[in-house]
Amino acid sequence: LFINSPSRTEMAQDGSQEINWAGQPFSFLPKWHQAAPHGQPQSYGQQRQQHQQGRKHAGTGTWDGPAPKGFGGPAAQEQPTTTVPVREPDSVRLSNGTLMPILGFGTFQVMQPGLVRKALDCGCRHLDCAALYFNEDMVGKELAEWVAAAPENRREDVFICSKVFCDHLRPELLRKSFEKTLSDLGCGYLDLFLIHWPDAWVPGAKNDFLGEVTLDTEVTREQTWRAMEKLVDD
Repeated sequence: LFINSPSRTEMAQDGSQEINWAGQPFSFLPKWHQAAPHGQPQSYGQQRQQHQQGRKHAGTGTWDGPAPKGFGGPAAQEQPTTTVPVREPDSVRLSNGTLMPILGFGTFQVMQPGLVRKALDCGCRHLDCAALYFNEDMVGKELAEWVAAAPENRREDVFICSKVFCDHLRPELLRKSFEKTLSDLGCGYLDLFLIHWPDAWVPGAKNDFLGEVTLDTEVTREQTWRAMEKLVDD
């Protein structure tokens, strides 16, 4: 777009042509947008309706600003664009400063040997596990095989998350579940330990995940949370 002023003429980046519109008829202003005969004001809708009904009015508008983009001159040539690659974040920082990779490999229903190892070989550095998945020993075996396969494969480069289930939320049972998870995974420590589901179930009761369960009223969420905080301290 050109801007014509007494002091200078500037060209916009899109290459529009210079046109001096100052004081010139602005022929494409809506011709119905003017006063009614005899000086009676009309509403916007009335004026538009008259225009649609074929009433003719002489355009009287003038334009004293810059030329509309691309109007009255050759079509603006497209300018070459430069594509700047954008690197998406591959991790988020947790409240304790730990970096958690955004992309994780979920091990729910993973019973076929070799899938965890393949995920690690493909570059996945986040394993999502749980006691409820009943496969943490297999996950741990394949993690150990991956670490032993090359010196650059390190346990500390893999973010490992596991979960305690609803029937182990009493503090003494929570610790036992955690220790079994560590033993099965063989990873030395967990990067993240979660409560799989916030409702506590009575241990040993006939709880049906998709049906009836017996809620455990002998433990509170605060007690469970404090037991998990003690695991971090220990």
